[in-house]
Amino acid sequence: MQLVAGGSGVVPLLAMARAHTDAGDATPFRLLYSVRTPADVFFRAELEQARSDGFRLDLVYTREAPDDWPREPGRLTHSAFEQLVVSAAEEPDVFVGGPTAFVEAVAQWLVELGHRPGRDPYRTIRRHVMTHVDGNAVAGAFADLLAFDVTAARARCAGCGAVAALATAMVYRSAAGSVVRCAGCDATLVTVVEAEGRTWLGFSGITAIEVRRPPGDDVVG
Repeated sequence: MQLVAGGSGVVPLLAMARAHTDAGDATPFRLLYSVRTPADVFFRAELEQARSDGFRLDLVYTREAPDDWPREPGRLTHSAFEQLVVSAAEEPDVFVGGPTAFVEAVAQWLVELGHRPGRDPYRTIRRHVMTHVDGNAVAGAFADLLAFDVTAARARCAGCGAVAALATAMVYRSAAGSVVRCAGCDATLVTVVEAEGRTWLGFSGITAIEVRRPPGDDVVG
């Protein structure tokens, strides 16, 4: 099994990695994950734990890499991609997640390397293109956990510094959860993952949130 993810496109693929680890499956399982910087890696601790259990994780940093990283930061190239994915000769199932341009480029490379497109019933390239709705889509998930309407709050993006209501952000949804991204610079603001009666919230892309309290609801010091 080969997974290929770009940025927040890893979110819908994470459930597959979890299931593989939990089942103790001996089937070779790999994830090639292209991300801007080390700080942008989603669920790093969980992915590292999966790696220790036999899951192969290959990280490609496009803007900034750790000092001791074996590859210089830069966009994923065809030659690097060929070295980091399971050979077509092994006939793996391949799942790709990420922004449209990334998914389409990876799908083309896979075909060029001998992987057959999804219409082949024996070998499949399955694409998960990240399409979005507005920030109101995550209102329910937040309402169950927080005492204020997050979508009405204004947040400052850590990427570009813009301040806007979360309701105007772009939300990418999947069975595994949601990713909220800045409408201005496309940086990830919030991640929401729901599984087995638990919810994980990540606010790593927000430096501040402004919440308006109802009249008379003053803080007493």
